[in-house]
Amino acid sequence: MPQREIRIENAHLHNLRGVDCEIPLGALTVVTGPSGSGKSTLAFDTLYAEGQRRYVSSLSAYARQFLERLPRPEVDSISNLPPAIAIEQRNGVTGSRSTVGSATEVLDHLRLLFARIGETTCCDCDLRVEAGGILATADRIVADHAGERILLVAPVRSGAGRAAQVRDELVRDGHTRLLDEAGELLDLLEKTPRRKPSKQAPWWLLIDRLALRGEESERTRLVEGVAQGFARGGGEIVVRRADAKRRRESIYREGRACDGCGRRFPEPSPGLFSFNNPLGACASCEGFGRIAEIDWDRVVPDPTKSLAGDAIAPFATKTSKRIKGRLLEACEEVGLDVECPFESLTQEEREFVFEGDGDGWGGCGPSSIG
Repeated sequence: MPQREIRIENAHLHNLRGVDCEIPLGALTVVTGPSGSGKSTLAFDTLYAEGQRRYVSSLSAYARQFLERLPRPEVDSISNLPPAIAIEQRNGVTGSRSTVGSATEVLDHLRLLFARIGETTCCDCDLRVEAGGILATADRIVADHAGERILLVAPVRSGAGRAAQVRDELVRDGHTRLLDEAGELLDLLEKTPRRKPSKQAPWWLLIDRLALRGEESERTRLVEGVAQGFARGGGEIVVRRADAKRRRESIYREGRACDGCGRRFPEPSPGLFSFNNPLGACASCEGFGRIAEIDWDRVVPDPTKSLAGDAIAPFATKTSKRIKGRLLEACEEVGLDVECPFESLTQEEREFVFEGDGDGWGGCGPSSIG
């Protein structure tokens, strides 16, 4: 099994006297002790110094000349030590969005890493979403159907005017062959389909027939067919096996789209992994990492009190008499007893007090209790 901790043997720098310890990887470890016990020596002068020294030594001589070289710490052995980052012991940034990652600029590198090597997974189907460019799609088709004879088909889901007008448009663009639901060939020069294409019942436009035997000329032809299919099929093409007894088909979509449900995803970019960017910020907290909400237990700290007896704590002040009066009037209008303990109110009555009725009483929202 791989070693899951950093092992230090006989660290004896400064105040340390033969310290042996193990520090788990992937966990938050706190080093504590009285002043002068060697906390900083262990964390910075030993662990960080050795981690940084090993990392710098792995770089080229040209790169090393621009980096700080720390002395080797006085320790017999440190095993399983990854590269280290040390943060200066002061808070020079007071922004509400600042984190350890942004202060050390580690997030900048992680965003680039995730955008370049990250894999997109459909949150509905749990399937990996592949990049769907023309060349990438052609490569996937070759990998999925190597050695097979295939039909490259594009769904035509819309068109201007009646069926005859859609047919004329396809013929002008050089497309003359359709496949019907039974897989039979229909020549548009000789016959016009009875119905016009729709999302539910598209026309299946035959782009090309190919035998994928691994020849370069076939791939060039396939790339051209994929480009035509995406252009005519609204970013979607279908590959059918020409020699299958039962119709078998595979769907390929342009861009990043799930093969299972068709859901589209944006191309990975650094902005998607930044909470300071509208693309990557959480829609609920807007990138702050916290949501301001009302603590109703503090609004009603003593539920044995009645509404008339100041159960709503923010309404118990002199400046809130008018708002409290509006609440009591609204309660009387709907027949809510303002003299009974708050804890005796039904859930529906409490919702009326807190949320209002959307008419005369607006509820105990931030504008009322702020």
